[in-house]
Amino acid sequence: MGPMATGRYHSLDALRGAMMLLGIYLHATVAYSRYGSWPWKDGSTTGLFDVSLGLIHVFRMPVFYCIAGFFGALLLEQRGAVGFLRNRAVRILLPFAVGWAVLFPLVAALATTAMNLALEITADRILRYVVYRQEQRAANATINRELASLRRMFILGERSEKVVKRPHIVLLRENNARKGFLEADQLRAVVAELPAVLRPVIETAYLTGWRVRSEILTRQ
Repeated sequence: MGPMATGRYHSLDALRGAMMLLGIYLHATVAYSRYGSWPWKDGSTTGLFDVSLGLIHVFRMPVFYCIAGFFGALLLEQRGAVGFLRNRAVRILLPFAVGWAVLFPLVAALATTAMNLALEITADRILRYVVYRQEQRAANATINRELASLRRMFILGERSEKVVKRPHIVLLRENNARKGFLEADQLRAVVAELPAVLRPVIETAYLTGWRVRSEILTRQ
């Protein structure tokens, strides 16, 4: 091999950047593929992601190995064996050791805490939460939406094999059926008496059945 060039290999920089971008796609789509052991996976998967993940795995890491070998050979030629080992120890071994010592216990502690918190959510604790929300005068429909979110969380955890058993969640009886309705001519009479800025809002609520404050006024 000839003397080491002093300039950058921009083509290899671009190649490495492209492989890193493919890594973003790869790790994001694992959640929607049958392959990989992501802690969370979506309930719906597609074969397109399965095929694309397989194709990317064929060449992505080998490309990184080839690039690393190329630059490693250049570094070895320039600095010799001792300089090469010293550089790799500072650039790779030291960050790896520090990261392992700090991040591994942290991740393990977070995972253990999350599992313990999930185990602590029992049926009787959920009932106490329902009583607490009722004491705050929350509507049954509001409490049910909160319980439905909790139940969905446990379903996703069960699908990803992170939750062994789901607590029994009982929804409350809702009695919020609308009792009064406006006919079209009655609506027109009401709208005629409203300020111009409110008329589209009321007409939209009449046509869609949406709630004014939480669903219509929050639209962009």
